[in-house]
Amino acid sequence: MRPDGSHFLVLGESGDPVAFPVTEERFSAALQSGDLDGICRAYEKGCEARRRAYNTDKWRHRKIPPEAVATVTQLFTPESLADYIAANACRTQTNIADSPFVDCGSNGSTCGKGAVSLLDPAVGCGMLMHAAAKALFGTPSCITDEIRRWVGAHWVGFDIDPGAASVAMRWMKEYWGLCPRFYVLCKPTEEYLEALRVAAPTLAEPLQSVGIAGALSRLSLGDFDGVEVGENVRAEHYAFSEAARALSCRYDVVLVNPPYLSSSDYPDALRAFLQKEYPDFRRDLAGAFLARAVDWLCADGALGVVCPYGILTIKQFAPVRKLLLRETTFVTLTQLQVTSYRRAVVGLAAFVVLNGRNRSSKGSFLLIPDRRGISERLRSICRSPDSPYRFSVGQERFEATPNQAMLFSLSPAAFDCYRGARLSDVMEIRQGLATGNNAAFLRPASEVPADRIADAVSIEDFDRQGLPYARYLKGGRFRKWYGNFDYVIRFDPEARARLAESGNRMPSRQYYFKPCITWTLVSSKGVFGARLAEGCVFDVGGSCGFVKDGHDRLVVLAYLCSKVATYFLNAQNPTANVQVGDLKALPYLPPDPALAAKLHDLAARCVAVARDDWQDYAANVSVPPEVHRARFSALKEAETEINRLLIDRYGLSDVLTPDVPERLITLKSGGSR
Repeated sequence: MRPDGSHFLVLGESGDPVAFPVTEERFSAALQSGDLDGICRAYEKGCEARRRAYNTDKWRHRKIPPEAVATVTQLFTPESLADYIAANACRTQTNIADSPFVDCGSNGSTCGKGAVSLLDPAVGCGMLMHAAAKALFGTPSCITDEIRRWVGAHWVGFDIDPGAASVAMRWMKEYWGLCPRFYVLCKPTEEYLEALRVAAPTLAEPLQSVGIAGALSRLSLGDFDGVEVGENVRAEHYAFSEAARALSCRYDVVLVNPPYLSSSDYPDALRAFLQKEYPDFRRDLAGAFLARAVDWLCADGALGVVCPYGILTIKQFAPVRKLLLRETTFVTLTQLQVTSYRRAVVGLAAFVVLNGRNRSSKGSFLLIPDRRGISERLRSICRSPDSPYRFSVGQERFEATPNQAMLFSLSPAAFDCYRGARLSDVMEIRQGLATGNNAAFLRPASEVPADRIADAVSIEDFDRQGLPYARYLKGGRFRKWYGNFDYVIRFDPEARARLAESGNRMPSRQYYFKPCITWTLVSSKGVFGARLAEGCVFDVGGSCGFVKDGHDRLVVLAYLCSKVATYFLNAQNPTANVQVGDLKALPYLPPDPALAAKLHDLAARCVAVARDDWQDYAANVSVPPEVHRARFSALKEAETEINRLLIDRYGLSDVLTPDVPERLITLKSGGSR
């Protein structure tokens, strides 16, 4: 204990300390107004230069050092989301004062415990603890001696950043008059480790990782039983044993905004630790924290989380979703737009789950539709049972979605579509090559004479023609039906030999030059479009699908260019990238012969118009305005009819309309180059 009564232990040696970031005058003003969010912003700003330097190293594919982990994963919790998860998690455990962030449609029952134990394993500046105190106690004037004693014994925060944790400790002490236990896990001193190598060798090894793993460390109180060390390191030994005691407990409420860090950016020590201790969740630090958080819950405990919203849908977080859906019951969840908080580097979601699976329960899932007035919009939806942005969903619905993605805003008919065939059943989807040196192999098609570009159907046919270049699909701008043949690749035998030893070594080469459907990896419009191609080599950014025997390539193309495919893709992956796995997982309902014939004819018309348009554009032909208008009208009419037919086939008339916005009619010859 410190002389002021707070329990704040910095364990080991801090490798990257941060001074208190604001003046005493600023902190005193924040105490008067209860503005912890302002203190968090000041702390972020104080770390900005270091964070920018570390991130520059990341973008240049340099390994970040272990002491940088706390800085590069630093994102303080938006206050409204902290209030939302704290109020809803605490409500499941005890009677609390009414909060505008309590989701009135959620199904969490009140246990009436009267007092709750609480853990925040990545406490930062303490916004989640602050929110829990607001939910449970209302105002500082309501704090009693009994509450102080309880919080001092049963509220715990962990972090690896001494500066941020010191803000949390001071705020709880000076604003609330409360003294939770805070543990800052830093690298043990070499003197202490040396003592352990003699007294307890099996304990020395896991302790070496605590400064980078933080609360993920698998320390338990039993590890310290019977271990005696010298007087010179006894205080440090006691501190770590106390931290192990806290990590060994279970809690009524766990609140966490976990650090976000992808495995590609791990320091070697962190990678080795996660591979050993969290092998199923090692691909992102946030996933490992959520898996560990479930372990800390009491039998009926509540977990409140603020996290990247990719955790809800993308493949790398599938093990986390499966764990949560199997072991817990969702009480409430909200998903925000990617730009809802300018300070966030990713789109955010927040949710509360109860330990234990209740298959009859339906969770309350909220969708914040825009970026304006997030706090007010969240309050409004929480208090409005009939809001169109509220969805009541039983989590067994997610068992049918790709990788158990939590596509809660889908209509019941859309959920049912996932119980049938997938696009991968009718089309082989392949990722193309990455040259490793585009300047050495690629040229704009407009710079290469046509008589040096082969029109081949296979690699063998290409070699027979004896020409140096092949057409190359590189994705390009958003375009549907046909086009984007902007590049050629040097592909003679000598060039192929070099490609086979560079980049990604020419994967999927058995599919080169075959008739295919291609698309662009990145689309900023939130829509998807595909195109016909043949006689081409293809790139990572211009991945391709090869329709299996017995299926019509034009029918599949019509589906991929429809609003139906875009609807499912946006639900599966709300980022700008369309990954191969996203395409494979699309629901695909084979049309009956009559519908297939209509779709075939409509897609053929679209391809013909788009081909004429592209050829005129590539040849720099001036197209008369009336021709451009006729092409535009023909495409719009055909695409609208395709949408109408497929919306009806997939039962999505309650969520989609067939009309096509003019900005999505992708013609080039009549517009600017």
